[in-house]
Amino acid sequence: AAAAMLPLLLLISAVRAMAPPRKYAGPGFRVVRCFPKLSRRDADKAVCDARVTVNGRVAKPALRVKSGDVVTLDGRKQDWEAFAASLDGNDRRFVVYNKPAGVTCTTDNNDRRSLRFQPA
Repeated sequence: AAAAMLPLLLLISAVRAMAPPRKYAGPGFRVVRCFPKLSRRDADKAVCDARVTVNGRVAKPALRVKSGDVVTLDGRKQDWEAFAASLDGNDRRFVVYNKPAGVTCTTDNNDRRSLRFQPA
């Protein structure tokens, strides 16, 4: 089973290595979603407390940011575009793997006879 997993791991590594740096190209991304390290409530509170600016102006919770907008939290620039691009449904990549008979794929770490799916 371990030998069958090696081609899949090599394929995933190759796909990741070829991926260019992502930029957001969508129609607009809500400013409160630009902070992946904050919870939704903490991000809402930061915007409502006027701690967030977009292009130098204090942000409102419903504001949508677009590619090239500069988002700051407490004066620190946020790299929101890569995060937004990773959530954009148009840029997903799928890997097809022809799984041999008898090999299972699971997230259960206790199942030693299977491939372990580990999300990136």
